[in-house]
Amino acid sequence: MTSSCPAPVRRFLFVALTVVALAVLAVLVLSRPASAPAAACPSGALAGVERPTQLIVLDKASPCRTGVGVVRADHSEHDGDCHVNVKLDAAYTGLLNATNKTKAGGLLITEVIPKHRVTIPRIGSRVRIVGTWVHDKATGWNELHPVWSMTVLSVGTGGTGSC
Repeated sequence: MTSSCPAPVRRFLFVALTVVALAVLAVLVLSRPASAPAAACPSGALAGVERPTQLIVLDKASPCRTGVGVVRADHSEHDGDCHVNVKLDAAYTGLLNATNKTKAGGLLITEVIPKHRVTIPRIGSRVRIVGTWVHDKATGWNELHPVWSMTVLSVGTGGTGSC
């Protein structure tokens, strides 16, 4: 059956729709946060967390994620956890939700629990953090909590907070 649309117009529409479909697919693929290596995340993804019922693991099949960015602040919480707040590189902003952007200044909140021997880097340090990717029901933002490893990629010149 022949279409009433001329062949050049049909070809243009086909190419345009293909380009749009590929662009949508690229956005979906690139917005998914990178998974951390399986060995970096233990089977008990919330092991050692004081209030695990306050947290929702965002990907039960692959609970850990890696984030890379610059440390903007740190402080000690009432439960002994150390918040290390990180301005993520663009490739990792898929870890954030709207609440991170509005109430946490666009930062990823990461929490080092007292049982984990993770050195807290200086403010301004560029870091790679691996932790369990969760949604904190009390605050509404996404976090890496607990942090399983933190690697300093370059040392900042600022001090450390109260951790």
